[in-house]
Amino acid sequence: METGLEYGLIGAKLGHSFSPEIHAKIGHYPYELRELSPDGVHQLLEERTFRGLNVTIPYKELVIPLLDEISDRARKIGAVNTIVNRNGRLYGDNTDYSGAAALIRHAGVEISGRKVLILGTGGTSKTLRAVTEAMGARKIVRVSRHSGEGLCTYEEAARLHSDAQVIVNTTPVGMFPNVDGCPLEVEQFPALEGVVDVVYNPLSTRLVQSARKLGLPAEGGLYMLCAQAVYAAGRFFDREIDDSRIEGIYRSVLREKQNVVLIGMPSCGKTTVGRWVARRLKRPFRDTDKLIVRRAGKSIPEIFAEKGETGFRQMEAEIVAEVARESGVVIATGGGSALNPESVRRLKQNGLICFLDRPLEKLRPTGDRPLSSSTDALKKRFEERYPLYNAVCDRRLPADGTIEENVELVLEAAGFGRKAGDGPWKNFCAAFQELRPPAADRCIAGGRGKPYGRCSYESGYSGDHGLRSGAGSGNPSGKRTFVGEGLRRTSSSERFTAGASLPGKRKHFAVSDPDGAVRRGRRFPRRGTSDGPRRKRLRGAAEGTRCDVRR
Repeated sequence: METGLEYGLIGAKLGHSFSPEIHAKIGHYPYELRELSPDGVHQLLEERTFRGLNVTIPYKELVIPLLDEISDRARKIGAVNTIVNRNGRLYGDNTDYSGAAALIRHAGVEISGRKVLILGTGGTSKTLRAVTEAMGARKIVRVSRHSGEGLCTYEEAARLHSDAQVIVNTTPVGMFPNVDGCPLEVEQFPALEGVVDVVYNPLSTRLVQSARKLGLPAEGGLYMLCAQAVYAAGRFFDREIDDSRIEGIYRSVLREKQNVVLIGMPSCGKTTVGRWVARRLKRPFRDTDKLIVRRAGKSIPEIFAEKGETGFRQMEAEIVAEVARESGVVIATGGGSALNPESVRRLKQNGLICFLDRPLEKLRPTGDRPLSSSTDALKKRFEERYPLYNAVCDRRLPADGTIEENVELVLEAAGFGRKAGDGPWKNFCAAFQELRPPAADRCIAGGRGKPYGRCSYESGYSGDHGLRSGAGSGNPSGKRTFVGEGLRRTSSSERFTAGASLPGKRKHFAVSDPDGAVRRGRRFPRRGTSDGPRRKRLRGAAEGTRCDVRR
């Protein structure tokens, strides 16, 4: 068996886990995934060479007899998910309890006085039972594939407990890669008020989507995963970690794992915009039309001629199902993908669907798209599809500007743009306003290709948080001429640095905020202003630079 494990997660199958990325945002310590057999678990705990472990399916109960001490809460629940090596003695706790309570509060699901169905009988099921009891559930019914004492089957659940008000899924049904699974149909429970699913990959399981479709509060397990990781790290290092960090870490992970999905009419710019968004975020790019052509070995008109629209749509649905299982990618769909409700559902499991709403007068017929090859055909498809695009999208973006402007719209919608409430632009601007003295308010950046005249940047601020001054001028030659501007701040939890481009050279603007959010590919507008808001001045000062945001 491999050795050298300090901190990590042990379980049977861990390919779907987000835990390493989450722990990397909590602190700088090594965190590994280790898939083990039951014998491997015994050996690891007997060797006692690790410092801290998280435990997942199916070993949360198996590890208990191998520990020297467990918390009262873990003993009462009968499941351990966190183990700490304290000078050779193994201490077990259940941080899933606090994580589950945080998830339920985050989801906005009311437990007090409600009848709760808990699906599953494993260690996580025991944890959720304890949490819902503590929250004042009126009645708790445990549901299993097999009947037994204190249990009911899934068939009995719908027949005998249709008055259930809350459903909590603790089974792996619907988890990656079997993302189409659903443990039960929510329509069978007319009194239902909310759903909680501990599965976090995909981000929104079929169960969660079904509840949301009915207008009910429903949430997947990502928030619980982030919360329990924060609490586990507190056990690892024997210190309290501020609960406020959970929200920041959750939002950061969600942004990184959520797909950016583009829908819209042919010629609206999905492929071009998607490719640039993927480049800016340094993500893989998936173009479903190109994937269809590659798999078929034929052009789209040839596929239509051979198989008709029905055959093409079937191929399209298969490709969409494959790319929708991925996380952290940018997807440009064909114009007709939104016509298939099942494709839309799959895209929403891990994706934010952005509708590029380009006006009809700016769309152009496309020869490689048989259904929009003429102006009349394009108009007909626009009238048919426009209401559908509006109905299925998460964000409608008025994509009537330039490619650069449309790219910015998508980035902002996904949480990476200048105007995003918790994006890197706001983080940097806040730091800049804090560090920059009021006297240093004069900055005009030179443009590219236009003589904007000379400009200067003045600052008398120095010391540990020094702000260096610089100067530049407009130049009709088209070179980037602004030089010397920079900003730096260093503390225990955050760092801000900035730099402008020189002719023939490139500096990078980097931000690492406390929640560890990763942002890449930022490009600022080219023009600045002498008397606008500070973010506009800074935007101009950083003329033409690229922004990478990383830890």
